[in-house]
Amino acid sequence: MLAALWVAAAQSQTPVPDQPPTAEQTPTAEQTAASAVAQSAVAASTEVSAAQTPEANSGAQRPAAADVAQAMGYLKSAAADFTNCRHPSACYVYFDTFGVAIPFADGSIVPFSHVQRLTATSRECIKKAKALEEEGNRSLAVQWAMAARIENRSIRDWLGNHPDAVLEALRQVTVL
Repeated sequence: MLAALWVAAAQSQTPVPDQPPTAEQTPTAEQTAASAVAQSAVAASTEVSAAQTPEANSGAQRPAAADVAQAMGYLKSAAADFTNCRHPSACYVYFDTFGVAIPFADGSIVPFSHVQRLTATSRECIKKAKALEEEGNRSLAVQWAMAARIENRSIRDWLGNHPDAVLEALRQVTVL
């Protein structure tokens, strides 16, 4: 019974090749011309915007401003935290337990490192992350920023899920 219904449904959706298209299915000359003009305008605007945007030239997407602002808030609060780790069991965890890898917007995927925060303060973690970012070590910079917020798993995971926003925030944050 079920097979018969399936065959009937498949046949009802198969178009009959001998039927000419109806008036509703055939576009008018005005519709065809308007569609062609709209498609060429979209293609031209896409080419112009792609040529003018810096991220098109660099091959990487810029993170959303809201994500950068949120990352800045997390990093600034960490940079203002001079206390040692309050949960040693969390701070002795290796970074590679945070997950498998960090995906960046340019398509690269970098695995977590086998490094520990140990007794570093959150401020020291941000200083280290900023120094690593300036050296060009994006992955380890994000991991140290995550380690600065290791005691709050939701913030740590958010930082790991938004690595490009973290890197942009690290470029903007000042730590003396």
